[in-house]
This record gives sequence, structure tokens and C-alpha cells, in this order.
Amino acid sequence: MTIEITFKVVYTWALERDINADTIVSNTFEIVWPPKSGTLKSFPEIDKAQWFTVDEALEKINEATGNLILKLLEKI
Repeated sequence: MTIEITFKVVYTWALERDINADTIVSNTFEIVWPPKSGTLKSFPEIDKAQWFTVDEALEKINEATGNLILKLLEKI
């Protein structure tokens, strides 16, 4: 029997500053693409950066990440 456990690590940050989302540049990752082709290609981690109000963000993201936002709001 094989049991596969997957963990996801999410790094978050917060700052009080005006930042133009259009100037945010994504890092990239490499993957063999197409699958089993042996060709390594590079892709951006994100395709677009955008700012949201807290309510908008809570509607768009998963619950675990939403909890991080709520905890941040408690601290500020």
C-alpha cells in the first residue's frame, strides 16, 4: 500500500505602502513540457498581479489563505 501526503507551503507578507501591481514581476519555475518530452520549459508562477479589498480577496481565495488575512487584520 502506498500513502502519498502532499504539503503546500504558503509564504505571505503584508506591507503598508502603495505599490503599482503592474510593476510586479513573477518568478518562474521549470517543468518538462510537454509531459515525457524531455524538453524543460520555464513558466511564470503568476500570470497577473492585482490588488483587492479584503472582502473581494476573501471571495477569491481559498479558506486557509483567507484565515491568514483575517489574522493579519486582528494585528493591525
